[in-house]
Order: sequence, then C-alpha cells, then structure tokens
Amino acid sequence: MIARSGFGRADSNVSILSPKLLSVTAPGAVYMGGSQEWYEGAWQRRAGCGPTVAAGLVWYLARSRPTLAPLCDIGDAGQARFLALMRDMFCYVTPGSQGVNTARRFSDGARRYGAARAVPLAARTFEIRRHDPDEAALRDFTVGCLRDDLPVGFLNLSNGALRDLDSWHWVLLSALETETLTAVICDQGQEKEIDMALWMRTTLLGGALVALEADV
Repeated sequence: MIARSGFGRADSNVSILSPKLLSVTAPGAVYMGGSQEWYEGAWQRRAGCGPTVAAGLVWYLARSRPTLAPLCDIGDAGQARFLALMRDMFCYVTPGSQGVNTARRFSDGARRYGAARAVPLAARTFEIRRHDPDEAALRDFTVGCLRDDLPVGFLNLSNGALRDLDSWHWVLLSALETETLTAVICDQGQEKEIDMALWMRTTLLGGALVALEADV
C-alpha cells in the first residue's frame, strides 16, 4: 500500500474494507489491479483500460463476497488468472472506435458479463459533466460506494491540470479523503493518489463513476 500523503484525519478517510483483495501476484511483483499492457493485442493494449477496470471491480467482488465467487476463477490470485478475466471481460466491455467512453457502455457490458455467469449485477453510476464541478455530489456518491465496500471505476475523459493521470482513461478508485478529495486509485497495476477536486475544476470533458454490486 502506498503512503497516503494527502490523507488527513482518520474519520475523513473512506476506503473499501480490504484493499489487499485487489492485489494480483506475479513472480517478484505484486500489482494492485490489472494493467491493459498485459493484453496480447495492440488494440487491446491501446483501448483496454475499460475492460481492465471492469475486471478489477469483478475481481474484488468475487474475492470479498463468497456468494459472488462464481463471477471469476480467482485460483491463486495470480497474473495469469487476472489476465484470463481481462480477456473474458473484453468480450463484454468492448471498446469501440472511441474506447469505452460512457458509463452506460461500461455498466451494460459488465452486467452482460455477470448474466453470462448466472450472477446478476447492478451498476451505480454518476455522470460528471463538463464545467459542472459538483464536488459534494461526487463526494457523496463515492463515499456511499466505498462504505458499501464497492470499489469505483473512474472514467476521465480529460485530465485537466492533472499530469499524473492520462486522458480518455479508466482507473479503479479504492479510497477517498473526504475533505481534500484526494483519491487512491489503481492505474496500470500501481497505486497512486490524485487530486479529484483539482480534476473537477479543470477537466475539459468530464467523465463518470461506476460501481458494480449484486443485483438483489
């Protein structure tokens, strides 16, 4: 786990319950979530951030909730198992010419993936519109998901002033400092912190947040 430098009082830190369940092991390395660079094909590596993050959400659900274990074969929680899940997910959360550029494309595909495994999934979504920096609404949505032990997929269509985040890109959000809106994300298998408040103020195109859960 990274040192969460932007995090303040303990009561303002909100996280999924077991971040280590996002881990993926490989010889000599431990990743947090997957990386689209693991795909074999050039197009998959270029456009595969959406299915990679969807795989991370499903991976966590399957590891943290016994009733959702049929979502995927965790096995030894190794890189080969996660890559197999990424390959499967690509068939459902499938990038088009502009990638997976909407919350609906992401969530519809993830629900189809769950249905194919007889595990109905529902999606919580939050659209972040351009020049509409509703920080309170983003905070409330994200905190609600994390407190229900649901990691969040974050679609960033324009990185604004953030230099440590690619544009037109999905990452997995696992924790939030509610006063500063500093978020812990998993991006390309690594954990890092980003300033969500700065992103909201400077993004040119907005984005979305998506969480998956059992459809009961």
